[in-house]
Amino acid sequence: MKKILLILILLSLVTINTSAQKNKLAKQTTIFIWGHVRDSFTKDGIKNVKIEIMNKDSVVLDSTFVFSNPQPSAGYDATYRTTVPAVPQLFIIKASHPDYEDCYVNFNMRRVARNDYFDAKWHYMKKREKKESTMDKELGEVVVKATKIRIAYRGDTIVYNADAFNVPEGSMLDGLLKQMDGVELSDDGVIKVNGRKVDNLTLNGKDFFKGKNKIMLENLPYYTVKEIKVFDKKTDKSEFIGKNVEDKELTMDVNLKKEYSIGILGNMELGTGIASQNKIDGNTDIKNDRFIARGIGIRFTNNSRITLLGDANNIGRNGYANNNGDWFDGNNSSQFTSKRLNADIMLNGKDNKVTNNIFSSISWRDNINESKMSSIDYQNTQNEYGMSANRSKSKDMIFSLNNVLRVKLPQTTIPFSLTSYAGLEWSKNSNNSNSDSKSFNSDPFDETLTTADTINSYSSKGIRKGNSINLYADNNASIKLASGDFLSMSFNINYKKQDNDAYRLDNYRYWNVTGKDNQQNRYDNTPTKNLNLRERINYYINWRNGWCLEMALQLGQQHSDNTNDLYRLDSLGGIYAHITPEEWYDMLPSTTDSLNLAIDHINTYREIQDEKNYGINIITHYEVEKDNLYKNFRINTSFTYNDRKEDYRSDVLTTILNDRRVTNSTSLTYRLQKDGWRNNMSINLYRNMNLPPLRSLIDVDNTTNELAIQRGNPNLKSSAIYGFNINKGLNKNHDFYTSTYLSYTYNQNDIVQGYSIDQKTNARTYRPENVNGNWSTNGTIRLGSAIDSMKLWHYALSINEVYSHNVELMGINGATNNTRNTIRRNVISCSPSIEYNKNKFRVKLYGMFSWTNTDPKYSSSFNINKNIYNYNYGMSLQHTFAFKLQLYTDFYIYSRRGYASEEMNVDKPIWNANISFPFCKNKLIAKLSCHDLLGKISNIDYMFNGTRRTESWNNSLGQHVILSLQWKFNKFPKGKKEMPSHNYQNGPYVITQ
Repeated sequence: MKKILLILILLSLVTINTSAQKNKLAKQTTIFIWGHVRDSFTKDGIKNVKIEIMNKDSVVLDSTFVFSNPQPSAGYDATYRTTVPAVPQLFIIKASHPDYEDCYVNFNMRRVARNDYFDAKWHYMKKREKKESTMDKELGEVVVKATKIRIAYRGDTIVYNADAFNVPEGSMLDGLLKQMDGVELSDDGVIKVNGRKVDNLTLNGKDFFKGKNKIMLENLPYYTVKEIKVFDKKTDKSEFIGKNVEDKELTMDVNLKKEYSIGILGNMELGTGIASQNKIDGNTDIKNDRFIARGIGIRFTNNSRITLLGDANNIGRNGYANNNGDWFDGNNSSQFTSKRLNADIMLNGKDNKVTNNIFSSISWRDNINESKMSSIDYQNTQNEYGMSANRSKSKDMIFSLNNVLRVKLPQTTIPFSLTSYAGLEWSKNSNNSNSDSKSFNSDPFDETLTTADTINSYSSKGIRKGNSINLYADNNASIKLASGDFLSMSFNINYKKQDNDAYRLDNYRYWNVTGKDNQQNRYDNTPTKNLNLRERINYYINWRNGWCLEMALQLGQQHSDNTNDLYRLDSLGGIYAHITPEEWYDMLPSTTDSLNLAIDHINTYREIQDEKNYGINIITHYEVEKDNLYKNFRINTSFTYNDRKEDYRSDVLTTILNDRRVTNSTSLTYRLQKDGWRNNMSINLYRNMNLPPLRSLIDVDNTTNELAIQRGNPNLKSSAIYGFNINKGLNKNHDFYTSTYLSYTYNQNDIVQGYSIDQKTNARTYRPENVNGNWSTNGTIRLGSAIDSMKLWHYALSINEVYSHNVELMGINGATNNTRNTIRRNVISCSPSIEYNKNKFRVKLYGMFSWTNTDPKYSSSFNINKNIYNYNYGMSLQHTFAFKLQLYTDFYIYSRRGYASEEMNVDKPIWNANISFPFCKNKLIAKLSCHDLLGKISNIDYMFNGTRRTESWNNSLGQHVILSLQWKFNKFPKGKKEMPSHNYQNGPYVITQ
């Protein structure tokens, strides 16, 4: 009995001690409460609101003030965060402001569990009756001082002040971006900041024609922009969960000036001009008149935006005059006429809990593309030389409709978040093409070339017509559980159908083989259907010490049905042996039986593919943010079982292929930020596995092109990519920035197209093979800064090196094994610039030097040009004269050395100019744009891989002059006064007493 009593006493002491420890731990542990404060009428955030959090006895536990959400939104979002003991209890949260009535909300924290934060009910404050305040009193004399701060850092956000850049009149957003330090803008609308690709381009924090950057870049007037913010934005899921469970998206948000953020904004431009004659090989159907017409209209309210946009031009527009000087020789690789209409409707709930965007676009495009290419193939016994010329005319029509719905309900009984994407795209296209090529066993530029040196020649003339429809939906939902854990589900569906008809007249001639020449009249009908489904469920176990464990199950299903009906009409004889491409549609046999007499039995086939993927994904996160220091660590491992099946049917082979493999991907990411963008670093290590395409595993030949026979390889292995990349950025003050990037990639069992050659006809048989030894490195250093104390001078410097080690396989028909050819390529480039910018004058000196060194390793050596040099240098100048007449001009010399073709080793001067004159209170702008005044632009490319070197030319936008008139306007709602448009060219203005 005494022993039992003693045990009970000990257990009681242990229980009391444990309870005391729990109470002590609870007293030491705290948790965050987040909240928002809004105006009860406008639903806008309220600045300078004091927050007091009290217990049920009205004892103040903590107090703070609201702050602005650093991520831009449609309006000011007044947010607060307070710390309370992590003990279940009732809290009273008081919001007070001199201009508003006090507002109270109750928050009952019933269970802490693994929650590390809670969302309190939002405060909606009512305004007091207006009283005279100090802000209504007359201010004394103020002095406006202009500064030269072009870049500022607000927490983890880079802020570019638009007024600090001297942009030519009439320019659009792309003209502003090209002047911003550390920003790169490519021809296709891809934006990079300090070497990182921008994932989202938004307007006032909202999507704007999502995924179509060029619409905003080319049509939003620069003068409407107040500032541009760049920051790492949490995804919708990460923002809801409160942890970065997905990689942040680098976002560039364009914030409009206040006077353009409400009401109606419009900008229209009409222009016409002439161009120099541009014809190749006697073709004269390229029009020499030039025109441009575009207009944008935007209606803003506090909770909506409607945008209408139209654009038509025949100048292949990507900015018909350069606004920065960063001109690329051959900026456009074709000549086209385009027309498009776009509409964007954004509706935003007053409390930002529901947002819906609708995007619609229809476009027409006529394209003329011409190219010439010379090549050298390095073979074991003798080099092979080639020359080709291609010309095509295409027409496309594309219609798209997209909807994005976002719902965030963090204060409901079960906090809920939904993001839904849905859309369709329909397109119609046609193409007329002509091509000619020849191959030689000696240099065709050699004057001693004879007919015996020609191996083969090939010419083709064809017409292709097609249409497609694509439907998709992508739905992602997340809920927060009472335990603090999260559950998310996603469902994605994509259906695509294509119909294509093509006719080709092919002529093959073999100069050294008797009886092998032939002509083929081909008709191809190739419809395809694809259906993809993907379901995923994620469960997040959330700990309050910064750790989070994510477990995911994923199921993917794909079904495709591809029919390739190929016909040799010449086999019917008679008129079918000589049908021209223009006659093919009317001359096709009228019955299916007649058409089937011409079927190409070797190459006609149907393939049905079915694939199922069962995956498990385990991700460990760690995230902490304290005292301006942010750390994020993530390990992501996934295993996927891939069950793939192909049903292949043809007259040559009928087979069912089953391919079952497990793939694994692993990545490790570490991010460190101190004072946001001022000091940041990221490290990423990864390994990804890739499956070979099912079609490439079928051991059958495709001889549609008898000079390029395609053969399958059933022995292909899965490939894997290993790599790492490191980013380091440092920004010491408002004008100095530097960034460093280093990456390495190694390809294991890389799939390359090995080939063997028939030396008599030069016909090639391609077969995919696995090789090892392909790897590359990339390193970049960027820096820039103001030079003088007045910050009138700025410099920038970029140094980049890319080294690649490539392996390819080549052999001779009949040989047992292919020969392994290796080439090492090193490209080093350097781009310095210096700029002076004061008031109405801006000048920039710019240079670029690039050295390409190739080191091929073949079984036998040939005379190969190993060094290629590209360099350019020049300047751009901008100045505003009397009567606001503005001149912009740039002049650059582009030079090339080391090319095999001497016609490519040239020095080409490129000169562009813009003259603009605003009048009618700056509402109208007359502009004269001169593109390539000296007529020297051409588009030349150089490529060197393991077995081939090519030098190519493409037609580009020719010399032309455009005279245009631009009209800009904006209208404010009734009762609002128009804000003056300040344009302090040297920076934001500061008002002092």
